Amino acid sequence: MNTKERTIHFYDLELNVVAIGAEIKNPSSASIAEVLDLITKQVNPKGADQVLKKTIMIEIADWKHDAKKNHYNILINQADRDASDVAFKDFKKKTLRKGNKTTDEGIDKSAHIVIKPSDDNRKALMLITMGAGVTATLLKRVLNMLLRALKSQQKDHEIFNRPDPSGAVDQKGKPLTYKVKYSFSWSAHQGQLLTQALANGAFVGMDLIADGTKTFDAAPNLEIESHSISVRPKLMSGPVTAASLKNAVGRFVKTRQEFTTMRLKYKDGSGKQRAASMSVDHLDEAFTRKETVKLSMPVEQQQTNLSPIVLAAMQKLL
Repeated sequence: MNTKERTIHFYDLELNVVAIGAEIKNPSSASIAEVLDLITKQVNPKGADQVLKKTIMIEIADWKHDAKKNHYNILINQADRDASDVAFKDFKKKTLRKGNKTTDEGIDKSAHIVIKPSDDNRKALMLITMGAGVTATLLKRVLNMLLRALKSQQKDHEIFNRPDPSGAVDQKGKPLTYKVKYSFSWSAHQGQLLTQALANGAFVGMDLIADGTKTFDAAPNLEIESHSISVRPKLMSGPVTAASLKNAVGRFVKTRQEFTTMRLKYKDGSGKQRAASMSVDHLDEAFTRKETVKLSMPVEQQQTNLSPIVLAAMQKLL
């Protein structure tokens, strides 16, 4: 990982709710901010860890609520015993030194996460730095683990006991309630459309990618896993529009159906080069947003506490 930058993926985090032992199709729900706030105050998640399998351990190294911005900032560390030991090369002496990792140790890497609740009280925007092996699926597992811990501690709390929609009361005049169960899920946060990207920027090129194995004629014991072709605009040919690009790709893949993915390279309105991948069958759909941000100063991949430098770069994207 480059210590001077981070690649950040965007996700939509959602809080799901189901009624327990009651036939209520649309149970009421606490907001995602209420749940995260309770986890912060009651569970005290910092330091919690879990062994995913014999060789991988994850730890919530840091967890803080920025009340002013209403962001939840999380640092997840993942240690992998199967990861190769590191080696260091001295540029002047040209000598090599290994880290000498033992069999009981794992290479530890850190991922920064920022969760920002949205106006829809059951959804939030979630940003994750890539490169540490911490995925949205893994983070969902961590958050659901914390939800279970919260319920075991606060099973009588009102977020788990919702008022009956009938408004009925018991013999003591207290409102009847029903129990609910929560879980987190995620989906990729959709960025802009191809049309928007090329209307506000400029086409640089594209790769058309074909997956699927086929025989490698030069050697019978080898096979081609995937292959691609690169396309760029002709010089002095004028701007490439989204409409012309979609038509061209559509005509090409009619006779070359093995090509299923397009990797677009374009410059945005500020002149920064970007890339996005999408299915050639769904060029009208939005592609997943990701950004690479420069850090104000180098930050090592492994951290024991949230880095204000990394957080500052991430928060500019919210």
